[in-house]
Amino acid sequence: MGERFRTLGGGADAREVLDELRLRHLLESLVPREGAALCTRASPPVIHTRFCFSAQDPHSAETKRSKFVNDRIFAKWIIDTFGSDALVAGGVADVAGGKGLLSFELHVEHGIPCTLVEPRQCKMTAYGYSRHRHLRRVGARCPRGSVEYQAWRRAEQWISISKQEAAAEASAEPRIFSGLEEGASRAQLLADGADDCIAAFEHYRTEFWGCEGRAGVVMAKRSVLIGMHPDQATEPIVDAALDLNKPFAIVPCCVFPSLFPERRLQDGSPVSTFPEFIQYLEEKDKSIQFVLE
Repeated sequence: MGERFRTLGGGADAREVLDELRLRHLLESLVPREGAALCTRASPPVIHTRFCFSAQDPHSAETKRSKFVNDRIFAKWIIDTFGSDALVAGGVADVAGGKGLLSFELHVEHGIPCTLVEPRQCKMTAYGYSRHRHLRRVGARCPRGSVEYQAWRRAEQWISISKQEAAAEASAEPRIFSGLEEGASRAQLLADGADDCIAAFEHYRTEFWGCEGRAGVVMAKRSVLIGMHPDQATEPIVDAALDLNKPFAIVPCCVFPSLFPERRLQDGSPVSTFPEFIQYLEEKDKSIQFVLE
């Protein structure tokens, strides 16, 4: 098949992006991480892999502020890398996205359709409520269909979904929650003159271990798979992207060697450290290349 990938990172722009994301979680300023990697295919469909790793526990210095800033940086990198138009057209699947900080940034702030695949309840953060209040004040004074108006309506979807999930918290069955699919919310949107051009956000409440069953349908309809510190779902994201021939971008964190003792490098050695984990993921496909700094 020949060489399908080209390596990025030689130019100043790529190096600047790598520097931005070489983090060990922010406290009050960026702290350099020990390495980063990036790969991309030369022709569509493009596969992008993003790695920032540290030999130490990547969560040890994590704060609420650090999570917010990390997600904002990663969201900017995703948009710069894949292109806003392509993301708006096909949307992203945010796997193991926790409270949805990355999805919120991409969906509300940039108008990108998002599917959050995460078993935990989607709860609005203090930042989310603050942004909603601001967008409501601005959007209510703007014409229907304007950028500001649609940003407000996207934030309304998050309010709607958080309420739906709070009411359905006792249910153990995997469900998809969507603000645009809920009757009252959708009717209100249409009554107010909004239409289906408002980017959709949905939350699929389940763990992700692969493309089998309904999870595969959810993943297949999005054009890019992403994961910000997806923990145990890191490898399944890579496998799903390769199986579906989808682009993906991930920022891994923990290795979980005791949970996945069967992982082996091609030379037969076990996978127990971050560099070994990166090598293990790289060996899944010969066309995946990395730039390490």
